[in-house]
Amino acid sequence: MIITGPSGVGKTVVEERLCSEEGCKTSVSVTTRKPRPGEIDGVHYHFISRQMFEIMVARDEFLEWAEVHGEYYGTQLGPVLDALAENSVIILTIDVKGHKSVRAYKDDKITSRIVSVFLLPPSMEELRHRLLGRGDVDSATAHRRLERAKEEQKHANEFDYRVVACNKQYTFEQLCRIIKENVH
Repeated sequence: MIITGPSGVGKTVVEERLCSEEGCKTSVSVTTRKPRPGEIDGVHYHFISRQMFEIMVARDEFLEWAEVHGEYYGTQLGPVLDALAENSVIILTIDVKGHKSVRAYKDDKITSRIVSVFLLPPSMEELRHRLLGRGDVDSATAHRRLERAKEEQKHANEFDYRVVACNKQYTFEQLCRIIKENVH
């Protein structure tokens, strides 16, 4: 399952709950950026060198990858294939571009089993409130993220499902329903 949505909409919270309560697996992205305070290698991201990332690209080890703000980010193919082989639900929390890359992936065994969900904020004002309420962004950063959110939402209709993330419980229940409808 691909979960996409703007910063502050609640992707991480719902992903963590789906994994802890519903047994879903999560895909830990690979990045070349340095860890932020509190981030743990292998939990939040796999932090690797730019050279190693480029070797992995050359070996075709990514389902999708991109360069963002001068750093590489990618979803490893192996864990996704492992989860699909076990008939497990694996959650990929990726952006709009990553969603397009996965949809265009060359292996129908993967793309035919992908279900994508775009989480929408109840309103831009609520999203602004959530961003500022987290305490980890200033007003200028929140403004940039809100502008990006407006652009991202233009792609919401490219997803299989759209869920308005009114609150954590509602969002969780909707994603559980989507999983039950689509897992065979």
